[in-house]
Amino acid sequence: MLVSQLLSFPAEVVVEEVLLENQVLTLVLTSTQATRCCPACSQPSTRIHSRYMRSLADLLRALPSAVFPPFLVVDEGEEETQQARALPSASDASGPAEMPTRLVVGNLAHRAATIKTRDLEEREVIALLGLRLTPCHWRILRLLLAHPLLSDEEMAGLLGIERKSARSSLYTLHTLGCLEPISTPAGKRWRLRERGLRLIAAANHLSLRNMAMWSDDETTSSLMQRGEGWLLQNIQHTAGIYGFFAALAQAARRAPEQALCWWETGAMCERRYRVGYHWHNLRPDALAEYRVGPRPLRFWLEWDRGTMNARDLTVKFASYAHYLASREWAREGAKPPWLLCVAPELAQERRMQRVAQASLTSTTELVLWTTTSEWLCEHGPLASIWSLVPPLGQATTALNRRGVFEKGSACSMNSSRF
Repeated sequence: MLVSQLLSFPAEVVVEEVLLENQVLTLVLTSTQATRCCPACSQPSTRIHSRYMRSLADLLRALPSAVFPPFLVVDEGEEETQQARALPSASDASGPAEMPTRLVVGNLAHRAATIKTRDLEEREVIALLGLRLTPCHWRILRLLLAHPLLSDEEMAGLLGIERKSARSSLYTLHTLGCLEPISTPAGKRWRLRERGLRLIAAANHLSLRNMAMWSDDETTSSLMQRGEGWLLQNIQHTAGIYGFFAALAQAARRAPEQALCWWETGAMCERRYRVGYHWHNLRPDALAEYRVGPRPLRFWLEWDRGTMNARDLTVKFASYAHYLASREWAREGAKPPWLLCVAPELAQERRMQRVAQASLTSTTELVLWTTTSEWLCEHGPLASIWSLVPPLGQATTALNRRGVFEKGSACSMNSSRF
């Protein structure tokens, strides 16, 4: 009972055991929730993303202001050099001393507004940035943490703001030293600088080592986000995936009762699972959840730029068949996600359909849709541009295209699965 009174735990956490040994207090906690939102990207997750170190100060309850005496009230807007109450004179030195009017002083709002013009320590700058940034700035920082190397147009589409507003916020974050633009073959992209990474780590009580690593080049050593190097090497592939979800988010806002709930890329959407004595990996390009009315639709995305031949496609589809056969997907939902494949042109889409029909003959749970990037650019992801791949032996007509995210799309899935 005493532990619950002193420490603040979420309602979803149960204190199983309290141990005190050699002046060390150990708490054994158990979560009662199947899902939880990531503290950095605010996206729901059904598995452990990473582990963090917490101190006792992070769990202490904040005392209400009513318990403090009036003379400890903090006046933030006053000048830092405001005079305290006059000291007692020599004649009444024996009388009771006056208490100071404030415990903490400092015009924090003015200091936060003049970060760029003052010579401050980096630790103080990061602390003051928490007062300077707006909610839009924080949304951009968290979005870039989850998906590095986004363009300003993609960020505007994902956040649901005008491109002019996105550029204004990006410029502010750039001048404050949190972001920097880089030139790539896919256009100008944005990345988090060291200050931005340290700010997010401090704001979310995260370890910087879990988010970033030191990158040594020929001239300088800089802190860069983990996974950013691989994304930069495959920037055209990365831009294709980002563009798809930006277009999907924009189209969902114009459609009634539809929304892109969340999406993951890279290591966040990978699944490592064990069958017998062997470990296996499923590495889709992305995993997302889209809501159509009250019905959530979870899907994998494979973005092909025409670099995968028939053998590569066979290996790719075999990994999905093995994952579905292991039934590891049942840990996260009652039904497995759909698989959406985007090819650069019609010939590659046809090749993808033939390989999928041959590779997924024993997989009855998978629903596979294909389209081309040309159809996507011309009509958008919500249009009738998707071709449902039927089981082996049934012909696939490229002209018979439908909308994946329509309310009636799931009605005829049982007869169309592999």
